[in-house]
Formats: sequence, C-alpha cells, structure tokens
Amino acid sequence: MDITVPIIPGIMPIMGYDSIRRIATLSQLTIPESILSDLEPIKHDDDAVRKYGTIKVSLLLWNPYLEALC
Repeated sequence: MDITVPIIPGIMPIMGYDSIRRIATLSQLTIPESILSDLEPIKHDDDAVRKYGTIKVSLLLWNPYLEALC
C-alpha cells in the first residue's frame, strides 16, 4: 500500500505512559533514558504523565529562545 497524502511532521503530546511506549515500539523509536526515568514514578497516573509531557515539550521548544534573550 502506497501513501498518497503528504506526511507533515509534528509534535505528538504524551497522553499516557502505555501509549507512548506503544507508539515508540511501533515507530521503532527509542525514548531517552532520562525521560523514561522521569516517567517511572508517575507511569500509572495519566494526568501526571500528560502534565509532564506538556512541561517537557514546552521547555524543549522555548529554551533556545529564552537562552537567546539572555
């Protein structure tokens, strides 16, 4: 089966521990050990995992801009 539509890369939010592990496996991607160790204590709390993901991606996206201002 050929893909006939454009694929637009983006940022996918972390919705839960199990889902991010499943997506990584299906995509053959490796989750950084630092993120896995951060998620380990909260892996059974999807709300906490979502909040962690929101904060993590915000820091990754904004840090270069904030550093440029200093």
